[in-house]
Amino acid sequence: MLKDKNMKKKYKGVCFLVGVLIVIVCGLFAHITTDAYMYDSMDYYVAAKSFISSGKFSLYNYSNTYRGYCFPMILCFYTLIGNAFGIPEWISILVGNSLVASFSFTICLPNILPDRWKMKDTIFLRLAPLGVILVFWKYLIVYPLTDIYSFGIILLVVNLSLRLKNSWKIIVQGFIIGFLIYVAYNIRTIYLFSAILFFLILFIDCWRKQIGIKKIIFLYMAIIIGIVISSYPQMKININQHNRKSIAVITEDLNGGELFTSQLYVGMFYDRYETYVGSNDVYPDVPMNFIDRAGLQIISNEKITGFDSLGQYIKVILKHPIDYIGVIVRHIMSILYMPWNQGYIYDLNKWKVVFMVLNYTILYFFAICAYRFFKENSYRILINRNMAYVSATLFPCIAILFGAVEMRFFMPVYSFIYLFICAGDLKENFFFIKKYLLKNVIFFIIVFCLLVGYWGAIMASAQGLPQLLM
Repeated sequence: MLKDKNMKKKYKGVCFLVGVLIVIVCGLFAHITTDAYMYDSMDYYVAAKSFISSGKFSLYNYSNTYRGYCFPMILCFYTLIGNAFGIPEWISILVGNSLVASFSFTICLPNILPDRWKMKDTIFLRLAPLGVILVFWKYLIVYPLTDIYSFGIILLVVNLSLRLKNSWKIIVQGFIIGFLIYVAYNIRTIYLFSAILFFLILFIDCWRKQIGIKKIIFLYMAIIIGIVISSYPQMKININQHNRKSIAVITEDLNGGELFTSQLYVGMFYDRYETYVGSNDVYPDVPMNFIDRAGLQIISNEKITGFDSLGQYIKVILKHPIDYIGVIVRHIMSILYMPWNQGYIYDLNKWKVVFMVLNYTILYFFAICAYRFFKENSYRILINRNMAYVSATLFPCIAILFGAVEMRFFMPVYSFIYLFICAGDLKENFFFIKKYLLKNVIFFIIVFCLLVGYWGAIMASAQGLPQLLM
């Protein structure tokens, strides 16, 4: 048994190292230097450099007033290592991103699969999802962006939570969990929703495992201590910048109001957002906004230019429930459409059809895998502690549906789709398609044609570019 465990650890380690190597090679071929950083990625890079702007590291040098300190500090650490060894900063950042990406997708992600699903833990399972991530989401790794980090940290928190034992080691684990939970929130504030749901699930999980109430209390005390320690630098920055003794990432001054209500407002009339950086002859603006006319009509009828509070938002949607449901459904349909594998789009048409068809094919195959899986198993197989923690991990993706949809925010959902496909019995799933080949081909084409028609309407709604069609 011990030998099997050691072998498993070794092949996990090999998968991790192979994953790091693959990501680094892809990043080197992409050759995204610091000069090529732009918008969010440049913003994070500049924030990272601000820590050492006075010649030595100081929290008080931090220049960004609405982004948390954690991710820029990590980038600063990468650049300092690169400078110490004479390595270009973009390479040191790439190596750091590669380590995080490989650890997240070859170790943490597959570990979440429930044992009762009886899916084989193989090298393919650990490396294939990372490979697909590199096809569609490589830009999240070659640029200094937060998505891989926040998701990876939450995956690590879930891994730690699944391994909680009825012993006093739970205190150390609780401290680490608390520390990491705050880091995830600090990197992407939307993970506050994950944290709230996670703490509830963790309590229920501990109670079901018959961990004594005394240990549970100490666990949550350790979590609070972890949060306090990891949030202390943010509080010092907030005192310096805003004269406020708060551990929150303060976003009230962004876009003229609180970030959350601002996102809810634009989500009413934007189906989707992309960042276009190509020729102005093709598209005139960097923000590529896809307009939802029905949502825009709601805003127009209510004569509002923003939401002052969550209560005002709820009142508006209760007045227009059917129209608003339509807005959310269109947001969901929009995330099924992936014509670009670039965070910063240089060419609107290059490879668009290829990525659109490839992504649709993956989604169709996922539907086949899910159909066969639940046909052979009860739907109750979803009701387990692993899936409860996964729901907390994906909760931010659900929350984002109420704002302006940006594809990179749904990378976690797609990651679990890739994992589910790779963990299943591929041979049997392909045999099922072959067995009902004609039905599958007909259904594949019909659904694809319907979606293409809808996606064409999305493209036509691009603000300032009515001629951008499928």
